[in-house]
Amino acid sequence: GFFLLSALAVQSIKSDDMITPNPGFSVSPSLRNSIADAVVVSENDPFYSLISTSVACWYDKETNTTGLLPLLVQHEGNLTSAQTRFLETYISSTDSTILVIGDHLNTSYPTLEILGSPPTVSLTLATQTFTQASTVLILPYNTEDSYHLSLLVAPLASYLNLPMLIYDDNEVALEAICTQLHTTHAYVVGDISLNLPDVTQTHLTTKQAIKDTVL
Repeated sequence: GFFLLSALAVQSIKSDDMITPNPGFSVSPSLRNSIADAVVVSENDPFYSLISTSVACWYDKETNTTGLLPLLVQHEGNLTSAQTRFLETYISSTDSTILVIGDHLNTSYPTLEILGSPPTVSLTLATQTFTQASTVLILPYNTEDSYHLSLLVAPLASYLNLPMLIYDDNEVALEAICTQLHTTHAYVVGDISLNLPDVTQTHLTTKQAIKDTVL
């Protein structure tokens, strides 16, 4: 398989900023739906790529299995000719489904489109992809360091098989998602204060806190 990530999802981060999740981490298993054979995200906001990474690439420690789907970034509703050729090679059946994130995609393949702003998309994406997630990762949005912190912590979602939810003054919606997914624990990134009944929170407010948690 292949995992393709646009440069839009990567900003300038020094090598000593990068993190590798601690192999000793243990969380209750998440349960997933198989909803697509490839993922295509909008280029209009790098958070679309970010919240899609654990949908396209994950590790299930409980079963010692991994999942890997192509993750492509579209431009103004279209794929490049190279991306189209890749999908024609990778997806052999016209019955295969493409998960489209953020903005509409012009394609002949069947699609499941989750459109809207990154905070809205993140909530729908979580419930479409997961039927149960005892732990979730909650990210900040529209703050000075929100993307940088979220980018640093994102590998944790893939490694622990977690949905990524974006907080943007949507506490009630987040609570509903946590209830639906039977969530009991949340990693909360950045300077976010949330009241989530029955959900234990681990706050990761700084880059160092993220490193200390996962290393």
